[in-house]
Amino acid sequence: MTKEAASAIETLRAWYATRSPDLLADDVEWTVLARFPSGGVYHGRDQVFDVFFPAIADAFPLYAVEVEEIWPTDRDEVIATGAYVARRSADGPEIRARFAHIWTIRAGRITRFRHVVDTAAFLEAA
Repeated sequence: MTKEAASAIETLRAWYATRSPDLLADDVEWTVLARFPSGGVYHGRDQVFDVFFPAIADAFPLYAVEVEEIWPTDRDEVIATGAYVARRSADGPEIRARFAHIWTIRAGRITRFRHVVDTAAFLEAA
């Protein structure tokens, strides 16, 4: 693994552990599938933290990301797989949805996020 790939993986691990705004580029592009709750494209760190994450928190009192694997590609991307675990209400049924996240990381900052997720799991629970 190259030094750049190792650094990108470290950045991503730090993101999953802390969700620190400092790890996102100011102009990050955050793409969420249209059929996913709060789906759409968010431009910039402020939209991610001021619009996307609050919408997710409002929709799901419990929302966690369980990462299983992280690996680099031969470009400036890193892929992570795992599952979302969520509940629409405190006593509602647990939703588990598998995902693949595609991250673009440059100079220690996340510049782009895209995901593929089992949206049917969320739609069934709606």
